[in-house]
Amino acid sequence: MNGFPRRRRYFIAAVICGTAAACSDRADPASETPVDPAPGLYEITLSGAGLLKHAGPEDAAQTYCLRESASASFPHLLAENYYKLHYSCTTRRGAREGNAVAGEISCPADPKLASGANRFVYRGAVGREKTRVEVRMKLDAQLKEGAGGAEVSDAQMKLAMKALEQARFVIEARRTGACG
Repeated sequence: MNGFPRRRRYFIAAVICGTAAACSDRADPASETPVDPAPGLYEITLSGAGLLKHAGPEDAAQTYCLRESASASFPHLLAENYYKLHYSCTTRRGAREGNAVAGEISCPADPKLASGANRFVYRGAVGREKTRVEVRMKLDAQLKEGAGGAEVSDAQMKLAMKALEQARFVIEARRTGACG
């Protein structure tokens, strides 16, 4: 920095510090005063992992009429409605901290393909008009030999499971107005 005049060095240092501060000032939902989503009509969108590009246009966004009685559980319901795959899945909702929510859905693996369970771990942020939940898979099941059939080797199946664990899915609900 010796090639810059003193005033310019101070300016550059201030910009760097200001930029760093702006990046670190992102609100931590756990430190916010808790709010519940406002009752009303919500548009729910799914994104992430590139898997949703194969969904039809009718699956792109859904609407949900949130009633006052379900407002507090709405963030958990977002994850549970999409990832509770069948009746034998269990849910564990974490304690809410400020506007941060977390939980886990555990589903037994298909016994023909694997033993054990697969988990969907979620974290989210609650707001009055927008709620966002991010879900990641934890595939704890142990594949049975030949689970992929003749077309897919065991090594390919394990590689696919590792790739799925890296994927994140985002469910976002935005309030669009009153229920009709």
